[in-house]
Amino acid sequence: MKDIDGMVKPASRVRELFFYIALFGSVGFFGWGIRGTGGYGAIPGCVFAGIAWAMAWFLVSQVPVGAPTRRYSSGWVVLAIMVGIGIEGAHGWMQWPAWVRGVFYLNISAGTSLPINPAYGYLWTFIAAVPWAGMGAVLLAWTASQQPITPKLWVIRIACGVGGGVIASLLFKGLPQVFLPYYDLTNGYDPSVCVACSRVASDNAIALMWLGVYCGFLAFECGRKDWMNVKLIAIVGLLAGLTWMVFRVWNIYMPNCWRCWETCSGLGIGIALGVAFYVCNKPLCLPQPAVDDCVQAGRAPNPQRLAGFYLALVVGVFWSINGMIIGIAENDFSISGSLDLPVGLTCGIAGIGTFLYIYWREKDIRAPKPDLAQSWRIYWVAFAVQLACGLMVTTPLGTWYNDDFFAIYIALAVLDVVLLWSWKTRQKPIDRLNGD
Repeated sequence: MKDIDGMVKPASRVRELFFYIALFGSVGFFGWGIRGTGGYGAIPGCVFAGIAWAMAWFLVSQVPVGAPTRRYSSGWVVLAIMVGIGIEGAHGWMQWPAWVRGVFYLNISAGTSLPINPAYGYLWTFIAAVPWAGMGAVLLAWTASQQPITPKLWVIRIACGVGGGVIASLLFKGLPQVFLPYYDLTNGYDPSVCVACSRVASDNAIALMWLGVYCGFLAFECGRKDWMNVKLIAIVGLLAGLTWMVFRVWNIYMPNCWRCWETCSGLGIGIALGVAFYVCNKPLCLPQPAVDDCVQAGRAPNPQRLAGFYLALVVGVFWSINGMIIGIAENDFSISGSLDLPVGLTCGIAGIGTFLYIYWREKDIRAPKPDLAQSWRIYWVAFAVQLACGLMVTTPLGTWYNDDFFAIYIALAVLDVVLLWSWKTRQKPIDRLNGD
């Protein structure tokens, strides 16, 4: 029995849900586990994971010619997920692991601290995780609104997000004692009383501000009654927040295994994306056209193909390569900082050159243009680069810590290949399914 999207119907809907959770979860377990290594701190680490999720989402969104399309499947999804996840690298989270162990540090180097209810650590983990994952869903929702968005509505949409962030920041500034533990006891986080408190104030302020931005954008979708966008944004944000709270147990039982936490938090975002894909990106009634709608015969490609897909992919891949080289220099040769500029310039020039070549090929109406729906070769090249980058910074080998994660990452790569190959083999041309 066949599904309407041209695929062999799974034994159960649970099996389909498990596939998406396993795919996005394994991608996140690997991609997010690289965060914090040399070359992949903060935003670069989030971009590394974001481009991996973006390509996986795009690939499994494609359907055979003639089969019903999926709502969130255009070339823009690659740019949306990469940027949405990437910008959240501005967050910090190092203050809260100690809180889940009941410790509020006044001076980390001196070892002075106060007791704190572990609920604070779990709460702030949730507050940070919701927009950390949810902003990717926000931008993803922008790629396929139910009704066209006019320039006026775009202004209102952006204003809602900015307004939400401003309101959250004003609340934080006006009521610091509500959002900062021991604020009054430390004389307003006086550095002479609490050395570590300045970082706490910064991390909490940024986390709350982004939560406000996330809620503002969600409110806009609610106001327009675009309920599929609402579900997408809410599922990713809330489910990621809940899973991150659960995975905080690593900071209790293995407080020094930061990669254990990073890998599992990536798994949490992956689970959220998998559930969101299953719920919100089902096949629609509109058939996939015989020619990629990103390609206009005799004309230059439209922006979603060139900027949404190719530009995002080039930026993500070359940024990952930049991080790998910097990471190798730091991890294996103890070279820090001096190579950042020359390596960055080299990767930047190589990326610009690659994109200009793609642009030239796309602009040439005589040159064959691959259908984005058949982007397997492109995906496997990006996949291979991401895998190589991640493995090269999981060094130096010879210690149980790096050796174990190196082996785990290899196993996850094999799992991804098996999952995607099984998905690909279940896709059949619509005419064959109909017996034509």
